[in-house]
Amino acid sequence: MTRPVSLADLSAFNAELLALVQSGISLERGLADLATSSDDSLGKLARRLSDRMQQGESLPAALQGEGTAIPPIYNALVQAGVRSGRLTSALETAAELSQEVRLVRQQVGQALLAPLVLLCLSFLLTLLFGVDLLNRYRDTYHNLFLQPPAWVGWMLWIGSGLERYWWLAPLLLGAIVWGWSRSTGASLLTLSGWSAPLRWVPGVSRVIHNLQHASFAKLLALLCEQEVPLPEGLRLAAEATGDRAFADRAGQLAAAVERGDGTAARNQKGWPRFLQWALSQGAQGAGLAAVLRQTSLLYRRRAAGGMLWLRTGLPIVCTMLLGGLITLAHAVLNLGPMTALWFDLVRN
Repeated sequence: MTRPVSLADLSAFNAELLALVQSGISLERGLADLATSSDDSLGKLARRLSDRMQQGESLPAALQGEGTAIPPIYNALVQAGVRSGRLTSALETAAELSQEVRLVRQQVGQALLAPLVLLCLSFLLTLLFGVDLLNRYRDTYHNLFLQPPAWVGWMLWIGSGLERYWWLAPLLLGAIVWGWSRSTGASLLTLSGWSAPLRWVPGVSRVIHNLQHASFAKLLALLCEQEVPLPEGLRLAAEATGDRAFADRAGQLAAAVERGDGTAARNQKGWPRFLQWALSQGAQGAGLAAVLRQTSLLYRRRAAGGMLWLRTGLPIVCTMLLGGLITLAHAVLNLGPMTALWFDLVRN
């Protein structure tokens, strides 16, 4: 079974393929030359594709023959490019999407680095000083024959657990780092597989969806300019987003258009607002393509705004929230048992 390519390898392959298309060299010959000059995974991929195309397969069919090694979103992008006769534009769209998604991952990593370091330092301080303090409180309660309150007993139990199982924390940190290193695959384009936890980071899903909607609008514009029937264009462009739910909605809209329902885009729920507006204007061909290009630019600007938040706002918010929680936890750890002990001494 062929191993899935990483996003970096897919980007490099896309750049080579784009250069071949722009130069006018036949893809079979160009891919064979690439395979000869490179012995890494990229060269092996080029060799397999070249062999299939020399046997008469088209580029989309050769890519599909790779199975799970090539993500379906890339296959769909190439298919849309071939169908529109604008493969160069489709490959440029793939390059833009992969570059921006990699930038999103990089910005998320930079944003979460400071909070992660803060959390590690806090754990280390708790392990070095907090556990010893809790043990002293436990001994004090025992020597004075006092029964600690339930919430203090819970804290003492946590301290005992930290003392015994502190080694689990480095293992957890190692698992996080390992999982992060695995999130560089092409599944990052759709936030699936090892990249799925990125959905939990505030703002990431919105940025990825805006990028997908921008790519959808741009590809559909290309297809409309080449007079590809709208229902077929909707299906091809939606498949290229990699969003299964969005592709299903596009399929339903395409079926409604084929039935002659001119109000389907206006009435169908679940569509992004500006895409729904663009598709409900009743324009066709070049007119619809012009509206879709403007819509694509709008979604790309919204994605840029989201990436600005990831780069500047997210680190500040995460550090403030985590710092506040750590400060509160250490205040409770240091002052809580002491206050409870004073009240017990006064009562007794």
